[in-house]
Amino acid sequence: MGVPLPHNAAAQAAMSTPVDRAELRVGDLVFYGTDSITTVTLYVGGDEVVGVYSPGTVVHTSTVDFAPVSGYGQIG
Repeated sequence: MGVPLPHNAAAQAAMSTPVDRAELRVGDLVFYGTDSITTVTLYVGGDEVVGVYSPGTVVHTSTVDFAPVSGYGQIG
């Protein structure tokens, strides 16, 4: 989509516009972590996200609630 993003999930959260879960649109970011934001996924609709959840694994889909959600954000 032509929007440069930093590599760090916390930095991506900081540059996004926070939204409520009910406002999620395809392409929005979902952030995870309990003490700090450590993981980010991409919302693909239908209560599903896509991402890589640990180093060395393949990209796959999961439900939004696969881990504790710390927030939702829109870019652009």
